[in-house]
Amino acid sequence: MSIDQVSGVTGVKAPEKQDSAKPVKTEKEVQVNGFASSDNPLNKVKSSVSTNPFVAGVNEKQPEASDVKGMVAKRFFVISDKIDENHDGFITKRELGNKMSDPSIKGQDAALVGALAQHRWRIGALSNSEDKTLGLRGITKQDLVAYDKLPSGDKLKDEVDSTFYTIQGNSSWTNNKIKDKDGNIILPKTASDVDYKDLQQGQAGDCYFLAALASFAQRHPQKVVDMIKDNKNGTYDVKFADRTVTIKAPSDAELGLYGSGKGWMPIIEKGYAKYRDEKNILDFSNDYDLIGGGSTIVGRGIKELTGNSFDTDIIKIVPDDKMRQKLKNATDNNKLMTASINKHLFGKDSLGLPDGHVYTVLGFDSKTDKVQIRNPWGQTEAKGPNGGPRDGKDDGIFELSLAEFKQHFTQIAFEK
Repeated sequence: MSIDQVSGVTGVKAPEKQDSAKPVKTEKEVQVNGFASSDNPLNKVKSSVSTNPFVAGVNEKQPEASDVKGMVAKRFFVISDKIDENHDGFITKRELGNKMSDPSIKGQDAALVGALAQHRWRIGALSNSEDKTLGLRGITKQDLVAYDKLPSGDKLKDEVDSTFYTIQGNSSWTNNKIKDKDGNIILPKTASDVDYKDLQQGQAGDCYFLAALASFAQRHPQKVVDMIKDNKNGTYDVKFADRTVTIKAPSDAELGLYGSGKGWMPIIEKGYAKYRDEKNILDFSNDYDLIGGGSTIVGRGIKELTGNSFDTDIIKIVPDDKMRQKLKNATDNNKLMTASINKHLFGKDSLGLPDGHVYTVLGFDSKTDKVQIRNPWGQTEAKGPNGGPRDGKDDGIFELSLAEFKQHFTQIAFEK
């Protein structure tokens, strides 16, 4: 996730940079059977004649499925006509958004749609001979042929392949975990059914919201229960501080991209995507894309969940005694807190914590002078001397002394 250069707050997602979403597995960590070998990217494509002047000249060749070898590209040729709703040869942001939420798109097809949505700018720019707008118009078959011919170890190829397999695995795992035998999402009935530790961020760059949601679930679990209403018709009402939105049940693609946990987690996250979309004056057909853009306001999620305003402090410049008092007051009064890291402002970090990222501040112990923090990924925390998690358990929860907290974190937001 890129960083606001002035305020130092995380959240603005650049098309060609990894945001603070939980990282996908590397090629070595996922099943890669069917990936393309290292072919010459300059090989000519031999296939039928195209009559679409935007995709290829009338004397050029249209690619076919036989021109690709890798699983992602092969899957694209199987379902590209289904995604390309107007059959103009370009798969656009809007078309991907429509398929992202389509419950009939499942399994590998859902994984493909999610991977294309996640990396569409760079994929769309691979074959510029047929698209002079550098991929802004959409993804074409030529782009997938060019992608398939990228050499093994190419960064884009590894990221797309990894995203594809990660989504496929996540959606299958999440479906099995959050649904009953009839396929209905299991929702919490009482506060005891809500545990903030169940929240694990997925591929969306919405750490600013999920950090606040974990704090909300920690301090007000009954309010999490009350946020969701099952309309018994395949839709859910999700209540935020100032408005309620109605969403359809998350699709396989959405379950693969949104965070995992218990049933309340993907429902609220999809509801928040819709909430952000409706508040935007532009027409974003892909809600996931909008929340993935992050936020430049570290405490934004606090206000949208509670309706209360918040204070934001630059941690380094606040005197120790004042920071102790604010942390203690928020902890004692059950107020939400989130904090961000921005290494480019304060140098390198020796704790191994993700940069451009927002964390939940779970509390402050005035007796030990330590701040308890949680990474919304549900893993990756402060390292100890041996390079592993300092508390011996990589569950995303860790403690820092106040001095360490001030050294390594950039901003903190306190609910008023």
